[in-house]
Amino acid sequence: MGSPAHLAAQWANRLLATAPFNRKILEKALVVFLYHEVSGSPSEFNRLFNLTVSPDSFSRHLDLIRSRFHIIGPEELLSGNYHRPAALITFDDGNLSVFHEAFPILKSKGIPSVAFLNMGPIQGEVCWSGLVTYLQRYEPGFVSRDGRRPAGNEFRDLTEAEVMPYLEGKEALLERVRIFRGPVASEADLRAAAGDPLVTLGNHLYNHYNATLLSDRLKEEYLKNQRLLEGYS
Repeated sequence: MGSPAHLAAQWANRLLATAPFNRKILEKALVVFLYHEVSGSPSEFNRLFNLTVSPDSFSRHLDLIRSRFHIIGPEELLSGNYHRPAALITFDDGNLSVFHEAFPILKSKGIPSVAFLNMGPIQGEVCWSGLVTYLQRYEPGFVSRDGRRPAGNEFRDLTEAEVMPYLEGKEALLERVRIFRGPVASEADLRAAAGDPLVTLGNHLYNHYNATLLSDRLKEEYLKNQRLLEGYS
């Protein structure tokens, strides 16, 4: 099974190759192709959620997308001054491989992209989505607020009040979580990317919390992240 972005590329290609009605729909489309990790050595977390693609596959995806779409950048998107069908290439979560693998490929093809970053993990905090996933899968001693092990997708609803006390004094656990989650970009990577006209750094909240649980903190998490990102604009 391919990555979500790969499946979207396949869908678009098939749609354009079929009935005239389908082609007419896509001719007016703006499609966002969202990637996460671009790596030949994907992390367990990204494999688990099918969020990874190899550099060679990524390069082929771009060639396919470019053969069918006008690939645009955020300035064109915001101005509305672009031809359709259009495509926007984006990344979530700030994986290190995006900076070291994906950006060079994009640069070689002259293709713009947007990387949406969580500055918390980039500055050394453990990534929340990686943490709660690890706790559910590998920490039998961890229980949720009602004394049960989280099952299914319940781990996505865990709160800091439930999780943080369990982490006290467990530095080795946090290091295992970082390995499980996979490497994220450094501030040096951000400084290097900030000088590339084809790269835009965007806001994906300060840490990778479940935004539906943040309530009145959602704005705070966004603004905190934005203040840190402004240092790389």
